[in-house]
Amino acid sequence: MDELYAMSDRIFVGGSLDNTGGHNIYEAVMFEKQVCVGSNMANFREIFSMASKYNAAVTVHNADETARYITAPLTEADFNGFFSEMDAQQEGIMAKIKEVISDVSAG
Repeated sequence: MDELYAMSDRIFVGGSLDNTGGHNIYEAVMFEKQVCVGSNMANFREIFSMASKYNAAVTVHNADETARYITAPLTEADFNGFFSEMDAQQEGIMAKIKEVISDVSAG
């Protein structure tokens, strides 16, 4: 998939048109590619919401919207903002894990 992502301008990430709940968009966004998905992103709601905030991901609801998205001029996505927020979240998670380990060790 990496080679396809690298060659693409935009990426449709599947599993989001039916009850699958969507596939992880992070791999596509890592290549600084804009992503579109169907309306069922239940499995990766948080990362999709964050990517949407930085104009790196959009939802399409039908074939017409998908075609318009694919053929429209590329919009400006703030991938740096997205990655900065992801890093900040990861640091917060790691700090919590270290705190729990420290508490258990001191136990």
